Amino acid sequence: MITINNILSIEHRTSLKNIIDEEIKNNLCDAVPLYQSFNYMHIKYKNDAIINNLSIKALKEAELATNQKLSILNCWFNISKKDSDYKFHNHRNVYTTCVYFLENCENNGTIFQIDNSNLQLMCKDDTIIIFNPEILHSIPKWNGKDRYSVAIDFRLRN
Repeated sequence: MITINNILSIEHRTSLKNIIDEEIKNNLCDAVPLYQSFNYMHIKYKNDAIINNLSIKALKEAELATNQKLSILNCWFNISKKDSDYKFHNHRNVYTTCVYFLENCENNGTIFQIDNSNLQLMCKDDTIIIFNPEILHSIPKWNGKDRYSVAIDFRLRN
């Protein structure tokens, strides 16, 4: 697992949070857990400078971490709220995955299930982690503050 800090400016983080709030409020995907967007946000917002900047930074870091040429396969937004019910899962047919921790993620990072034990990542806001998508993982239960994150799956580029 690789961690990268200081991804977006405070202004860009505020704008990204507003985009996520708007997307979850008006275009919620009902085929996934509550407060998760559709998985094509990198396409929908391809002309948005903030999401484009985040996508490019995440892609470059994932390529450095894996020493492979990659492209973005999926990108979606998550908010953990009081009535969220996220479950352990993994990402199939994906080369690598990253999560960008936007807000209220400090000491509230992704939980990984390794050898029948749960290990919660202690991270900071404005951090990206890159990890093996086959590892079971979950967004943690709500801890009193809505937690914002962006997930991105990558595939090998032809």
